[in-house]
Amino acid sequence: MTNKIIQSYVYHGDKCWLVSTINRESSSICAGTYAETMVWEWNEKEMKRLDMVFQDEHVTDSIFSHIKICKRINETGDPQENEDD
Repeated sequence: MTNKIIQSYVYHGDKCWLVSTINRESSSICAGTYAETMVWEWNEKEMKRLDMVFQDEHVTDSIFSHIKICKRINETGDPQENEDD
């Protein structure tokens, strides 16, 4: 079972990304539930997701990764982590 925690549209220049964080069950029997954050390029004109470009996770109900990724996109225009993160 999954449930949405937070969803954001983040703009940098003329590009937009959809950042979505959900709680989801791990496929591993021992792992339980965790917060998964996924990032897609967003086509604002057609209101649809394009390619998924990044994925991260954190503990259940956490928005830590979500906020970190939104901040990174806002500052750099790139959802990918680098060695400074």
